[in-house]
Amino acid sequence: MMADILPEDESQSRQGAKSACKDSAKRITQSLLDHVSAIAEACGAAAVFVYVDALEGGRLLLASEIQPRAYYLTKTLKEQEQQEARGAKFIRVPNVPLTV
Repeated sequence: MMADILPEDESQSRQGAKSACKDSAKRITQSLLDHVSAIAEACGAAAVFVYVDALEGGRLLLASEIQPRAYYLTKTLKEQEQQEARGAKFIRVPNVPLTV
């Protein structure tokens, strides 16, 4: 026999699932950022594009041969100015959420 789920229990369950998804997405993103140089080299990538907001204020450590092919995608004027100050190549994209 299945137990009845109260509305507040269902809400808590959904919040827990959302939190788990966000944590999982962060781990996947961090793993990709940690391995981006190796992935780019293995694929023979002509360029690497990284959303600045994925870095969460940190810096991306790239192999020296990949660095000249790195482009940082910025969504805000502040992010753009930070990349300009670093001398990084960047592309400004619309500030539209791509995930839930």
